[in-house]
Amino acid sequence: GYSSYDIRNQFSGWTVYKLPWGIHVSGTLTASTGQPIDPLAGSNLNGDSKSQSASGDRAYKAVGVPFDRNSFRNVGWRTVNLRVMKDLKFSEKYNLQLSAEMFNLFNHTNYRTPNASSMVIFTGRGFNPGVGRYVSLSTTARQIQFALRLSL
Repeated sequence: GYSSYDIRNQFSGWTVYKLPWGIHVSGTLTASTGQPIDPLAGSNLNGDSKSQSASGDRAYKAVGVPFDRNSFRNVGWRTVNLRVMKDLKFSEKYNLQLSAEMFNLFNHTNYRTPNASSMVIFTGRGFNPGVGRYVSLSTTARQIQFALRLSL
């Protein structure tokens, strides 16, 4: 199967643009496809008496036919950041810079790859209803910050 670090496509880009009237705009875009996820069985299926974490027993897609290693994929990841700045000159000596920065501008939810325990398909009591459930995020929600900078 695939490596646990196999990310098929990844894109990173940035731009810096100077508009008239002392306005500067810059931004970044990062996007990638998801990492592989390994479905686990939750019990010792091959009878080697090792624990699941030691043996890595994968769940079966049919009787006696286990899933390949890392046969599922996590959702993709993307984020856009933007910065807008405005320079105000009071004289040759004084400059006031106003800025606004927006992180995760479109508030896209980026999930962390599920840990091994959330990929256990069957438990000792049967099917695990929480299988594949995302339990944490890899980025924060949208954040906006403003700043003033006085240069002498």
